[in-house]
Amino acid sequence: MITQVDVYRSLHRKVWSVRDRATELIEYRDTLVMRGVEFVVQPDGHKRALREGKKNVHAFARGEIMRTVPRVERGRGWLRVWYDLKRGCFWATTNGQTVMSLNEVSWVVFDDEGGAWVRIQDLEDGKDFQQAAVYTAETAAGSLRDELRFDTVDECQIWLTLITVEPWFVSVWGPNIHVRVEQGPGQTHALGWREDPSTCCMKVPKHLHMPSILLHELAHGLEPLDEHGPMFARTLLFLFEQVLGPAKRDRLTEEFENHKVVVGPPPGR
Repeated sequence: MITQVDVYRSLHRKVWSVRDRATELIEYRDTLVMRGVEFVVQPDGHKRALREGKKNVHAFARGEIMRTVPRVERGRGWLRVWYDLKRGCFWATTNGQTVMSLNEVSWVVFDDEGGAWVRIQDLEDGKDFQQAAVYTAETAAGSLRDELRFDTVDECQIWLTLITVEPWFVSVWGPNIHVRVEQGPGQTHALGWREDPSTCCMKVPKHLHMPSILLHELAHGLEPLDEHGPMFARTLLFLFEQVLGPAKRDRLTEEFENHKVVVGPPPGR
């Protein structure tokens, strides 16, 4: 019986490949569950995939295979796992939930539709270490004062879609990023997340239909692994510069410095 295994998706067979670590033998399963899971990315294979533009087996889940499969209901305690080939890392997200990068988790469930799922409680230790500082800096920078307001979700959607086809945007994030904006009735704040590798989503209540808010949530979609960390901060500043102009960027940069927000290097992929 296979116990310690590496699991990855067979794109040709449309099943899960289960490789015995001791014998290297491979079997195929529609569904399975693992515990004590480590998400592994082999650097050499990752670099080769990027260099050659061809997929190879360099990223997989490693752990102990179990007999029983717990019930998984989308949005009820479980998050879908994705692999980001460009960055070479695993991540998990759900509609409006916090997005976290993944290294180790207690359980992973692999379903018969090609989905891998982790428990939300396994991710609860993650900390969004500079969220408060970012919010305070944005308020101090006066980003929301005297700002254009869009009347409808459709206007927000069109405005953001036009941004994603700009040459400067495509040169950084490529031509396949799409944005979906939804109304957020009853919410006091906006939410932004990456639904899948090519779709940035956001829910925005009507009173927050403003460019700076939309750019903030777009930055969350573009940097789904970072919450309000350095990569998010540098991407937000870059969007401010390109869309709202250098003056707005400089004002926000000043307040980031005043409130000790850590900012990464300019985005470039």
